Parts: sequence; C-alpha cells; structure tokens
Amino acid sequence: MARIAMTTVIAVVMSVAMVARLPSKATGMTCGEVDFDLLPCLSYIRNGGDVPSDCCNGLSTLVDAAKTTDDRRTACNCLKSLASGASNDELNRAAGLPDKCNISLPYKLSPSTDCSKLPIKATGMTCGEVDFDLLPCLSYIRNGGDVPSDCCNGLSTLVDAAKTTDDRRTACNCLKSLASGASNDELNRAAGLPDKCNISLPYKLSPSTDCSKLQMLLNLFY
Repeated sequence: MARIAMTTVIAVVMSVAMVARLPSKATGMTCGEVDFDLLPCLSYIRNGGDVPSDCCNGLSTLVDAAKTTDDRRTACNCLKSLASGASNDELNRAAGLPDKCNISLPYKLSPSTDCSKLPIKATGMTCGEVDFDLLPCLSYIRNGGDVPSDCCNGLSTLVDAAKTTDDRRTACNCLKSLASGASNDELNRAAGLPDKCNISLPYKLSPSTDCSKLQMLLNLFY
C-alpha cells in the first residue's frame, strides 16, 4: 500500500514538473523548471561518481531557456535555494558540474552567490538560442507564402542578441548548419528573409558562408 502511494506521489510530482516545461508557458522562468532540468543531476550531487549525460543535457537546457536577465536571475536564485541545504561535498560536486559538462555559467552554484549582480548576458550565443529565435520561420522556409511577423521578430532578436564577434560567428555557424540539409527552394526563401523582414545581415544564410571571415565582413558592412 505504501509503495503504491509513493508511486502515485512520484507520478504527480513528475507530471507537475513536465507541465512547468511546456513551451506554451507565457510567464518567466520558474523554480519548477529549474528543478526538472537538474533532476538527473541529483544522484551525482548526492553520491558522486560519473556525471550522467542527462544531467549535462538538463543543465544545457536550463542555460538555453534562461534568455532574459530576469530569467537568469530567477534560475540563479532557484539554484541558490537548492544549494542552501547541501553538505560541503554536495556543494563542491554541484559547483564542478559546469566544468564537467563543458557549459559556461557566470556564477558559482553556491548559497553565497549574489544573483542580483548577474550580468545581462549569461553565456555566449548557443545554437539552441538560434533555433528558438528562428522557429517561427520554419513553416515559411519549408512551404513559402507570407513571412510571419513572429519570424521577423525572431530574426531581429537573434541579430540584437549577437553583440560580439564570437556570438555572431556562432550564430552564423548555427545558421550554416541548419542550411546544410535544405533544398534549393528552402535556401532561397531563407536567404531572402533579411530583405523581407527589412533586417541587415552581413552574410548570406547559406551552407557555403565562411563564418570565420565575419569580422572582416562586419567592418565592410558597417
């Protein structure tokens, strides 16, 4: 009877956590999302051993999902709250996760972290951000028709977010990778998006683009 009750509790908790991760969510980051993303890390933090790949995937998902300063500060405070009841060994294992997963975090996973000082840009540009920003363009690129306003908004967000040369090169390489499996028609529609959205890009959305020359292109373009 107790086993059945515990199974029911776990199922309910997991259901609530999964609802918190639904993409239709209109509000900002929540601690439920943070808890769900880092759930695969719990065993390692408590007991040590090898870091599960699902733990690194969850940490990467969390970093990619926290796109705004408020979201990053919320995630930081949620992690800080989780850390408040941990032992020193658990804190050390948690603090080492970003390095073990090869993921950049601008703050330490520690109860002493001041999340209010979190910088505007938490990490460099990722392909997860690029994919997310251009998701509204996918239907147009595949099928043609009218370009959705959300597509142009996403492309504008992407251009504004890529503020450094490294970020722009990363975005360029992510777009180049996306373009590598596209048909000629899809490539032509993708390449025409900046003009249709009235947005300036110093490179073509094409698998042949040399992203390593982006700084030179930017100097010429601007």
